[in-house]
This record gives sequence, structure tokens and C-alpha cells, in this order.
Amino acid sequence: MRILGISAFYHDSAAALIEDGRIAAAAQEERFTRKKHDSGFPAHAIRYCLEDSGGGLEGVDFVAFYDKPFLKFERLLETYLAFAPKGFQSFNMAMPIWLREKLFQKDLLRKKFKAFDSEFDWKNKLLLAEHHQSHAASAFFPSPFEEAVILTMDGVGEWATTSVGQGSGNRLEMTSPAGHGRVGGGQHGFQGDRLGGRVAEQAWCQPLVEGVVEHQQTAADAAYGQQQAGDQAGVFVQLEQHGRSMRVLEVEIVPQ
Repeated sequence: MRILGISAFYHDSAAALIEDGRIAAAAQEERFTRKKHDSGFPAHAIRYCLEDSGGGLEGVDFVAFYDKPFLKFERLLETYLAFAPKGFQSFNMAMPIWLREKLFQKDLLRKKFKAFDSEFDWKNKLLLAEHHQSHAASAFFPSPFEEAVILTMDGVGEWATTSVGQGSGNRLEMTSPAGHGRVGGGQHGFQGDRLGGRVAEQAWCQPLVEGVVEHQQTAADAAYGQQQAGDQAGVFVQLEQHGRSMRVLEVEIVPQ
């Protein structure tokens, strides 16, 4: 079985080709376009994977996309409503892009793939996986383990920021997702907010602005810092439930 996996339209677009459970080829689009964190459709990366394996799309059984746009859109709407009228500027910026492009990414993917093979059965062979399921699969399936528990901590997927999965053989089941905004994967976003950062939805698609700290910039800068109080202090986070979201009321570093 041959499966082509792709990521696109967010950041660091890429493609990978799996043949009978083995990674046959993989590449990031920025390697061909020379655009850092290229978020466009990974046409060059897909072409490389197919040519490197000596085949075309006619021999691909499934094409998998790493995200489910409708679930993510649901999370955005519920979050904006929970915090309204705060966040209106972000809402006003995000909605036109979502209504014009992101909400209909499956159709967009079908159109993009026509350049490779207009006869390919996209209706039945184009599959969308959940964001954290994709992260967990990329960690478990290439690993040497037959069975494992997989912990995924991310800024945010569709709803989950931290989730747990169970891998066994060629099967993966996500068992314990944690809602958007809970401590764990979303922590770097909270700290970025405290430093004046923008949310990830904006940070990846807008250029750096002087005086504005990006969440990803904060994570990268941490590698150059020196540990001063990590062993002597803990982080206390006070949360408030808002539907499936959590509002951060206070983040405080406390001595231990």
C-alpha cells in the first residue's frame, strides 16, 4: 500500500510517501522554493516524493491531510463567542481568510492535485486526519516500538492542546484529548501572550512587527537562556471554564 501524506496552508508545508509501512521519501517545500516556513501547497515536495520512489499518483492508494478544518473552525467560533467582545480585531482578520479559503480546504486540495492526475479518485481516496492524531502517528509509526503510549503537547490542534494515544502494531487510538486552552501544550501560548505575543493563527501568517513578540520566537529564544530559578520555582496557573475553552486568569511563578 502507498500513502501520500501532506501538510499545507499553515506553516512548513511538506510531503511524505509511505510504502507498505516504510517511509519511502519525504521533503519540505521550503527546500525547493527557498521560502522559509513556506505554507503553500507542497507541489515540489510531492513531485520529489513520487519521482524518488519511481511512481506516480496512479499508484497511490490514499492521500492523507494532517488536519480537519471544520473542527478547527468550530473551535475558533466558540472561542471568539466565549470571549466577545474581546478579540474582535483578530476575528475580523481571521474570518475572511477562513470563509474564502481554509474552510474549504478539501476542495482546494482536490483542485491542486488535478495538476498531477485529473483521473485520481479524490472523493474516496483523500482523507483528513485530526491534528493530534497526525502528530502521534508521526512519532509512533516510525519508532521501533510495537506498543507505546503517545503524549502529544501542542499549541492547539482542532480543539486539543494535550492528548494521549495508544499505539499497537499498525493501529493508533487517541484516548484522552484535553480541551483548547488547558495547561500543557497551550502553555507556550500563554507565556507568549504575557510577553505581548500574537496567537499562532496570526503569528505564522504575518511578518514580524517591531515590538511584537511571537510565541514561536519565545520558544526559540529559550534555547539560548540560562536556567536561574527552574529548580527553585514552580508555575501557578489559575483557570476559568468557558464551554470547551479555558480562560487564563493568572500565571504566577511561585517559590518552592
